[in-house]
Amino acid sequence: MRGQPTHNKEANELAATNVLHPDTKSVRLDDGRVIVYCQFGDPHGGPVFYFHGTPGSRLEPALTHEACVEHAIRLFAPDRPGVGGSSYIRNRGLLDWPQDVMRIADYLRIDRFGAAQLPGGGSLLHDEYHGSGIRGA
Repeated sequence: MRGQPTHNKEANELAATNVLHPDTKSVRLDDGRVIVYCQFGDPHGGPVFYFHGTPGSRLEPALTHEACVEHAIRLFAPDRPGVGGSSYIRNRGLLDWPQDVMRIADYLRIDRFGAAQLPGGGSLLHDEYHGSGIRGA
């Protein structure tokens, strides 16, 4: 049931691996760039994208893993272009990031999702908030 804590073997195993050794995955975009991300929380929970601060990385929300499991949240934490394992590209602006996020969501087959941020992370998504797949920020 959505919104109920998930206390199962899969979530507990994910908790043990994510906090100590986050599983990094990647998405290759149409232009050849790679965006890396980690997933935390309940693997069957409601999808939320987390946007790290500056400086920061996809590893920041590792400590929130158990809270995400408890609240049935499936948290995706991508590295922005040029950060961590994500490809750098010249002449990118702040408003290019929301398009990348939507491509990641498409790859993951996520139509609607929530968003969480730290200072320096969420302003990148602000202008794309209305009319996108985001259901809460």
